[in-house]
Amino acid sequence: GFIGDAIADNCPTIEPRNLRALGELNKLRDYALKQGYEASVVREFVTSKAEKAKFKAEAADWLKAKGAEPGNEAAYCAIGEEEIVKESLIGYLLR
Repeated sequence: GFIGDAIADNCPTIEPRNLRALGELNKLRDYALKQGYEASVVREFVTSKAEKAKFKAEAADWLKAKGAEPGNEAAYCAIGEEEIVKESLIGYLLR
């Protein structure tokens, strides 16, 4: 999700599919609950600023490894288009 957000934020021709992203987040929540995690623990994890920062950093590292850096719209667009064509989860969250 964070990778898709970064692509959509940095590429003017790609938009996020917010409803799909929400659906995937709900699937993860349901999976965690079925694994025995309490709803309060899942909610705390999802709203944690520290966890968000950690995953945004991981997304930035992944994108940088693919050649994308802030200010390089063309790189973000190329990665986004590639993920859409590959029909990856990242691509599924973009249009």
